[in-house]
Amino acid sequence: MRSAVSASAAGATVLSKARVSSQPTPAATPASRRHRKLNLSPRATSVRKPQGKYPGIMRALPAAGHERLRKVAREQGLAAATEFAGTLPL
Repeated sequence: MRSAVSASAAGATVLSKARVSSQPTPAATPASRRHRKLNLSPRATSVRKPQGKYPGIMRALPAAGHERLRKVAREQGLAAATEFAGTLPL
């Protein structure tokens, strides 16, 4: 009761518990990341798949295999390099 009286004396409005929203304020919720949808052709998708696998393969290989894999990727392409990586010892 005292808080309601002191708040009204200070000029602030007091909300009853029934009127308080249970949802967080917009500033408290994290902003959702919006990504644009890429409408890729099947050919473009097939080109991008080896491009995504290549860095993961390089991370898994020991440093000695990196240069061999880079050479195959330069000469024959990333698809051939990902196949070649399967033959390399880990």
